[in-house]
Amino acid sequence: MSQAYQPDSAKTAAKKLSAEPSNIPKHKTLLRLLSYLKPYWWALMLTVLGFAINAATEIWIAKLLQYITDAINQNDQSKQDLFPLLIIGLFFVRGVGSFLGNYYSALVSRNLVYELRVEVFNKLLRLPSSFYLANPAGTISSKLIFDVEQVTAASTDSMKTLLRDGLTVVALIGFLLYSNWRLTLILFVVLPPILWLIRIASKRYLKLSKGIQETMGDVSHITNEVIGGYQVVKNYGGQAYEAARFDKTSKKNLRQGMKVVVTNSINTPAVQLLMAIAMSVVVWLALRPSVIDNISAGEFISYIAAAGLLSKPVRSLTDINQKLQKGIAAGESIFALLDEPEETDTGVLSPALTGEIKLDNVSLIYPDSTVALRDFTLDVRAGETVALVGRSGAGKSSLVNLLTRTLSTSSGQITLDGIPIEDIKLESLRAQIAMVNQQVVLFNTTVFNNIAYGA
Repeated sequence: MSQAYQPDSAKTAAKKLSAEPSNIPKHKTLLRLLSYLKPYWWALMLTVLGFAINAATEIWIAKLLQYITDAINQNDQSKQDLFPLLIIGLFFVRGVGSFLGNYYSALVSRNLVYELRVEVFNKLLRLPSSFYLANPAGTISSKLIFDVEQVTAASTDSMKTLLRDGLTVVALIGFLLYSNWRLTLILFVVLPPILWLIRIASKRYLKLSKGIQETMGDVSHITNEVIGGYQVVKNYGGQAYEAARFDKTSKKNLRQGMKVVVTNSINTPAVQLLMAIAMSVVVWLALRPSVIDNISAGEFISYIAAAGLLSKPVRSLTDINQKLQKGIAAGESIFALLDEPEETDTGVLSPALTGEIKLDNVSLIYPDSTVALRDFTLDVRAGETVALVGRSGAGKSSLVNLLTRTLSTSSGQITLDGIPIEDIKLESLRAQIAMVNQQVVLFNTTVFNNIAYGA
């Protein structure tokens, strides 16, 4: 019995995946993402250690400048002879720290992609047919390929930047407070407006990221349709139509991406400008005679150098917001799929069926009130051949889907060998039904494996 056209009303049988804003608090999505990192706590510890070493070297760069300046002013040749060794040693330690941080953060990142991708794929295998009827194949595959990669931006790439540059900022500010706490407090004056800018940008990033995900799903969907139906496209001269459709969707994706670039291009310089204002005030005050008289030239150079080193990590911490919001949006999309209800199996029996089929006043009404079958009765004896003939949309496919329990009856009863179909385990039921679909599917394997598929 061949599987025929599936009515559009069947597509309402499951909730359609959407990129609309979720009601789930953003911090819960982030915490759920971070829960996947628990098995790799040891790698996270090594990441923290590596970036802590890297942050410590930032302080020692400033201290080295102090050491060099004071040695030159004091004309101490013995100290000057140590310059090359100190510089080599400093950057060797810095390299070790960078290696530990970058390698183990990448290890966590790639394992997270693996874990999520396998979990999403296994979930797809357990979802009911109604889910696939409600969602285009391109949208679903986009979640597996595109969204999973975006998730790493929230849980690992952002974590890497946060640890590396966050520890650097903490170390440098600690050094500045130790050197001259009064001057350093001026830097905190710009903190409230910086936080306000980040908050505004976060909302913008999250909204745009959802739009990018949606358009990527559309791009993937159109691509899958053209690849799967290439013969139809060629035979009916649909190349120009498909090219225009793909171009329209790709341009929408391009506009969403450029809006992210504009937001980031405004947000980052604005934060840097605020930091520059604070830094200029600090430097201006540091050059006052009352301040300079109390410190050596080396200490002054060291303080100014440490203050100057703050610029790069602060800029990186500002840029982290874009990645974080992308990752959270992708996480919401992934978890929406993972939380979809799976196909339920009410069966408890695994009988060896002979092929006797009975449908007693069976009706099937889709959620949009479209009637596929109404009070349909049919008796088929074991070994009997029956053909169902009717126009497209008459309910032939719906009947086949009822026999495999892809769909459930709205009323009436179906029995196989006198056993209610709901009492038979899905695995046992489907193992005893052979189907030849009108849409031929060939898997990328040998002819033998295609013929013996599933056995």
